[in-house]
Amino acid sequence: MSHPQSLAWQRLSAEHLENWVDLLHAAYASNLAMGMNFTAATMKTRRGEQFLADRLVWGGFTQAQLVATFTLRHNEEGWHLNLLAVRPDQSRKGYGNLALSEAEQRALDLGASELLLDTADRHPWLLDFYRSRGYVAYGQVQKPGKTYRSVLFRKLL
Repeated sequence: MSHPQSLAWQRLSAEHLENWVDLLHAAYASNLAMGMNFTAATMKTRRGEQFLADRLVWGGFTQAQLVATFTLRHNEEGWHLNLLAVRPDQSRKGYGNLALSEAEQRALDLGASELLLDTADRHPWLLDFYRSRGYVAYGQVQKPGKTYRSVLFRKLL
């Protein structure tokens, strides 16, 4: 992994929808190929519009190209990180770490004291990635329609 250049972060809007959905499909295609039907892997434009309306969707740009993204949403449990993704042709450059750091800082700015997320129990590297960043597993759940169990993580910010 090379040292990442910084990304210019901005809230995404309807004008970014097509590029955002394309990024999600590309980033999560390998998960789908492994039999894990992450929401991002099969995101339809209509659902993407709903995410843009219901969540804080951020994009990281380099040279005007959307290369990374994440969403934050709040409910009665707290602040949740979802759809963390990096364009596959930009992988191994540290953008995943940059995106996670940006998400944590944005959550802090929103008043969060912890950040929640979940990922597939059988993912080959995401569990270790989140643990290496200080996230602690606190349970598992089988979400309706998913082909995997989700490991629930939390991190105090």
